[in-house]
Amino acid sequence: MNEGKSPFIHNLTKASQEVLDGRIQKALDSSGFALDLTHLKEEKEAVESQLSENTANEQDLKALKDRLQRINDKIDVKQTEIDALKETQRKEQVKDAETESGGDTTKKVSDSGRGWKCVII
Repeated sequence: MNEGKSPFIHNLTKASQEVLDGRIQKALDSSGFALDLTHLKEEKEAVESQLSENTANEQDLKALKDRLQRINDKIDVKQTEIDALKETQRKEQVKDAETESGGDTTKKVSDSGRGWKCVII
């Protein structure tokens, strides 16, 4: 590759990413992982704000720290599940793209090209 030049990126690559993002978002919405993760993060912020106030006694502080640790563990588990779901969707898209029709990926590109004509002279 020449210095200062970027690599050629085919439009199909951009379409593939859009289709993949759509599939992932649809899967996250239907599974409820994203909503659960949002609730856990809100709960974490609430506990952290209680800890930052420092008005509780030592026993209450310990309980809050334990609760915060449990929330962090749950967030880690949810994030792992989300990552696994994303990987599953990625694999499914690759499998669809390997079919003869190309699946959703080529459909998006082929639909955008309608109405254009090529004249070869």
